[in-house]
Parts: sequence; structure tokens; C-alpha cells
Amino acid sequence: MKSPFYKKRFKDIASVDSVTIDQVPFLTNEDLLAGTERFLTCALDQISYIYCSSGSFHAPKIFYYSKNDLWRMADLTARFSRFEGVSPGDCVLLLLPMRMWVAGPVTMYGHVRAGASVIPLDVTSSFQTKESIINLMEPNIISSMPSLLLDLVNNRIAHEFKIIETTGEPLSDQNRKSIENALNGQVYDAYGLAECIVGVECTCHDGYHYWPDSVIVEIIDPRNTTPVADGEEGEIVVTNFINTTMPIIRYRTGDLGCKTRGFCKCGSDLPRVWVKGRIKSTVFLPGGVKITQGQIIKVLDLFPNLTHSYQLVISDQGIKTRLEFFIESNHPVAVAELEDAFSQLSADFMDLVESNLIILDFQVVDLGSLPRSPISNKIINTIVDNRRRV
Repeated sequence: MKSPFYKKRFKDIASVDSVTIDQVPFLTNEDLLAGTERFLTCALDQISYIYCSSGSFHAPKIFYYSKNDLWRMADLTARFSRFEGVSPGDCVLLLLPMRMWVAGPVTMYGHVRAGASVIPLDVTSSFQTKESIINLMEPNIISSMPSLLLDLVNNRIAHEFKIIETTGEPLSDQNRKSIENALNGQVYDAYGLAECIVGVECTCHDGYHYWPDSVIVEIIDPRNTTPVADGEEGEIVVTNFINTTMPIIRYRTGDLGCKTRGFCKCGSDLPRVWVKGRIKSTVFLPGGVKITQGQIIKVLDLFPNLTHSYQLVISDQGIKTRLEFFIESNHPVAVAELEDAFSQLSADFMDLVESNLIILDFQVVDLGSLPRSPISNKIINTIVDNRRRV
């Protein structure tokens, strides 16, 4: 047992060789935030790559990789690419952060392993630069985050892609349709975290297929940590088989989802996992009323000109609660229509609005104007709760 963290964690287990996965304690975000160097199974002079998590919900976490770790990750993403239909001769425009967030470099190496050529454009270039590169190089595949693809769509980029890969952000049905219609290709979404690459969609786009030799996926009841049956919703827990330098065992992702085994309509017998949202993205309001990130996204989907890039600031105003939404768009949206749509989130929520206990405030801001992580370019703190705590 070379890792100081796991050595301490397993000190009361007589034989680590005989332990089963359900006997291993869960790993939490707080464990990683307390310092990841203690997870290492080797000396620092054997580390080849150091990357960070996206930093969109908290301080970035540091992750360490050997050369073999990185190439195993690249081989897994190459599987994803081939599963989608990427083949030698394809040209991939990579529009992802290429610096400290591992998603960009690993996606690049994965496509190369799949035999494609890659244009690593990064995310900081202007629309004019992106358009010029697309017209010059004529890629037939694009890999990016949904918000960045919607920026291309809203700027009316004139190009067709046979495969459109998305990752790093939630993807709604409405945004999927908008991207596919504008870029005339098929969207394949992938699911993963800095802690563990998980899975990718097939042609049926019904859940994320994952490979059991690369990851164990468990679903637990987040209240008591007991396992739930296949098909039932709970918290997604992952164990990463790829990174041996810094093992990630039974990590509680904070994501809600479910999983199933058996054949998919695409013909694959690989298991699948579905992601339903974030546990901590639920907003609790007076009277036991709550709203979820999923409900907010569904309302945003009603407005084609709006993105999923938003920030909700919650504050006290006397006995009332103010919900102030900042939503990115490069097109005008009628605030009155937003107020009407959001007030109907649910019957209980509508009662709070009509009784004037909830104040709704909306500001439509320019694309890219909300605070973003310098590592991943994702919105920092989608929900900011400034209410007084008793």
C-alpha cells in the first residue's frame, strides 16, 4: 500500500487483497480538496503530467498522472471516438481548453490514437479566428462544450460536421436540436469528471455506455449510502481503473443518475448510465418549496435565443426571497416572458410568486460575460446563495 491516504484508510483491514468494493469507504470531494498529493502511489519525480479540475464549483483540485496514465486515458477516449464513428482520415476541430484542464489534451490524444488528425484551437480565440480556421481546414468533426457550440450557432457559422462531440456541461434536448440543425451533424455527448472519465453516447443517444474494464459505476441512495437497484435513481459513484498513480476509488460524484445492464437498441451490451442533474443544484425556498437545475434548464429551453449559461443569485429582502437570474444571450429576450415562464415552474412555486414571497429578477447579459473558470471556461458558481444562515 504505497498511497499514504489509502494506507491510513485501510489500516484496520487485515488483508487488502481480500477486500470487496462494497467494503471500501466512499471518497468525497472534501477528501480531494484536503490535498491530492497524499493519494500518490509513487514519488513526485515519477510524475509526468499535472492537471487541475475545472474549478467551476470550488477551488481546483490537482491531479497527477504518469505517462502511462495519460496514454491509458487517451486510449479510452479513442474508444469513445471509434464508438461514435470517428475513423482514420477524419479531421477534428478541437474547441476545448488546452491548458490546465485535462479534458482538452486527453481528447486531442484520443482522436490521434483513433487515427484522426486534430486542430487544437483552444477556446480563447475570436469567432472570426474560428470561422477562418473552419473555412481553411474544413474539419468534418468538432469537439467542444455545448455553450461554445451554441456561440457558433448564434453567429450563424456556415459549415457542416458529420459528428459533433459535446462534453463538460449539461446538454438539453433543445440545445442538442439547435446544434444538430445548424451544423447538420449528429451530437454525441460524453460524461466524465476530472476524477474519472466515464462514458459516451451511441447512435441511440439513450444514456452513456461505459467500459467495465476502465470504470466501476455504482448508484447509491445519497441519504444512507445503500446501493439502489438498476434503473432506480441515486447518486453516481465511480472507481477509476485508468489512473494508477493517483487512485480514485468509490468517489461520490454529487451527480444524480441511474444505470442499467443488458443490450441497447444499438446492439451493444455495454452497461449504460444516465445523468439527471446535481444533488447540490437544488434550491430550497420558504414553505418547503424547491426548484432544481433541471427545472431551470427546461424553462431556458423555451427560449431558443438563450443558452444554459446562467447564474442564479439568491438573497433575502425582508421576509421575501429574491431570485436574480443572469442569463447569457447575444439576442434580446422579453423579460416579461421570462418572468411568466419561470413563475410557472411548479404550482407551489407559483403560489410563492403570487403571494409576493418570491421576487423574480432577470438580466440578459452578453455571451461570455459571466465569471468563468480560467481553467475550463465554465461558469463559476451557477447558484450563489447569499441568504442569512440562522
